[in-house]
Amino acid sequence: MIKLLRANIARMFRSRFYILCLIVGLGFNAYITIDEYFGLKHYTDEAIRSYNNYEHMMGNVWISCIFLIPAFIGFFIGTDYSDGTIRNKLMVGHRREYIYLSNFITVLAGSEIIYLGSLIEVYILGRCLFKYSCHSGEEILKFVLIGALIMAAVTAVITFIAMLVRSKAGGGVCSVTIAFAMVVCATMIDQALMQPEYYNENSYWNSKTEEYYEFTAPLEELSPEELKEYRITQADFEHMEPMQQKNPSAVSGTKRKVYTFLDKTLPGNQLYSASQWHDERYNTTICSDIILIIALTAAGILIFRKRNLK
Repeated sequence: MIKLLRANIARMFRSRFYILCLIVGLGFNAYITIDEYFGLKHYTDEAIRSYNNYEHMMGNVWISCIFLIPAFIGFFIGTDYSDGTIRNKLMVGHRREYIYLSNFITVLAGSEIIYLGSLIEVYILGRCLFKYSCHSGEEILKFVLIGALIMAAVTAVITFIAMLVRSKAGGGVCSVTIAFAMVVCATMIDQALMQPEYYNENSYWNSKTEEYYEFTAPLEELSPEELKEYRITQADFEHMEPMQQKNPSAVSGTKRKVYTFLDKTLPGNQLYSASQWHDERYNTTICSDIILIIALTAAGILIFRKRNLK
């Protein structure tokens, strides 16, 4: 297997397409970081200026990587099939599980170089350009490590798909399509879960005074000081009519549980969440990604062992 890895890594670094993906990733992230700096530097409003931090730009790195990495993996593994390299490896006596694992480890190394290289670049540029920092060094390190783990899970998914498609063009197209589906799925699930259960929540109409109220909490939970602030007495309670309406687009019940589970476990959704620095989900992300990587790699090896490559 060591020989397979050496040959794969040497081929990867000789691949013009991989070098192109690396350059595009670094170039794109450098551009959006510098563009964001010039776009925000003229604002004087403190709320907008506080948004001017390099951690925000580090969160945007996934936008380019989620497409570049699958394209590289599909092309790299597809080339193995189209050039007959996999068949030659089998003919000289290499075991199928070693071939699968060596391909996975190689593209994982290549993917992490693109992702971590872009993160390091944005971090260095950010430290030079931006004035604000919202997170400690420990939080930034956790963000980088969790992002690397999610990218490993994405790599496992794309490798599994690419090893099933025996075509260079087909592997690239399928891989990018899966990546696009991840982004669409992440957006759809996030928007569905963000839908409020009610419209005009905590809104009331006083039928006696014909006044409209919009509170920060249900009327029954307001403190005496808040009621006094709104000039509402106990006598007004019987005239207060809730204005909230059920949101038909809201996800609830079993469907919401399924959406929440998918939101926490799918790599695309995890990338979107991590880009917002939602560190409360890190433990779930670590567990689900390790399980996903092991399960998909084992399944990929089993399927690859039984495939007819003639």
